[in-house]
Amino acid sequence: MRKVVILAAVVLWVGSGCVVMPSPPRSVSYDVEVISEPLGARIEVNNDYVGDAPLTVEMFGGQDGRVTRQYVIKAYPVNVGWTQTKKLYFSYGNIGRHLCDFVPKRMLFNTNLEPINPTDNVNLNIKNQK
Repeated sequence: MRKVVILAAVVLWVGSGCVVMPSPPRSVSYDVEVISEPLGARIEVNNDYVGDAPLTVEMFGGQDGRVTRQYVIKAYPVNVGWTQTKKLYFSYGNIGRHLCDFVPKRMLFNTNLEPINPTDNVNLNIKNQK
C-alpha cells in the first residue's frame, strides 16, 4: 500500500509541472510574384532590397495559407511617381490566427497612382454664425 501511495505522489509531482503549449504553425515556403507599373520599381521586403520588379519573392505561411511572419513590402518608382507600401499582418498564437493575412499569389504596385488626398492648399474659413 505504501508503494502505491509513493508511486501516485511521484506521478502527480511529475505531471503537475507539464504545460502543453500550442505549437506554432508549420511554415511553408510560398513564391509571390511582384509586378510593378511601370516595370522596374525597386522592391524592398522588411527593409531589405530584394530586386527590381518583376520578380518572385519567397514568403512563409502555414498549411492554411496564412502568413507566419510579418511582412512590409515597398515599391519605389523608377523615375517619377509615388512609393507604394503593402503590409501582411501576423498574429502570434492560435487566438488571433484567423486575423492573419493570406499569402498572396501576386502583388501589383502601381507607382503611377497619386495619393487619394493630394496636398492641395485647402483653406476652410468657418465663421460662427448666429
